[in-house]
Amino acid sequence: MGKVRLTSITEEAIKKADAKGAKVANAQSAVITAEIEKASDDNALRLLFRNGEAVIIPLRLISELEGANERQLQNIEISPFRDSIGFPDIDAHIYVPGLLADILSPLIRPELSRRAGRKSTARKAAAVRENGKKGGRHRKKQPVVT
Repeated sequence: MGKVRLTSITEEAIKKADAKGAKVANAQSAVITAEIEKASDDNALRLLFRNGEAVIIPLRLISELEGANERQLQNIEISPFRDSIGFPDIDAHIYVPGLLADILSPLIRPELSRRAGRKSTARKAAAVRENGKKGGRHRKKQPVVT
């Protein structure tokens, strides 16, 4: 194992860290409020962001909150960087960008893949021309039925 070298914390390093923290906490994607909404059939987590957008996520989709009762979900803390939320009564902490990625990626990924496949590039066009010179794509062989 290599040696770990500790350096002293300088005033300049503290100022840089404070500036970076303020930038993150004041970003348009910073979480301003987090609350549990009661719905008729399913409770949900409502997140409001600094840019005014809100996201409502059914609690059944958040594995970290599985098995928690309503009383345990009443106390919600927002991190100082405003990028994660915590439920101290059940010792659960959720990084909001990761939560959104987990929930939205199965919905978005197929569409992104579909669009990427449709995108025409000079490289794809050249490959199509080269394959055309060879006679194009081979026909599928039909199985012989006896």
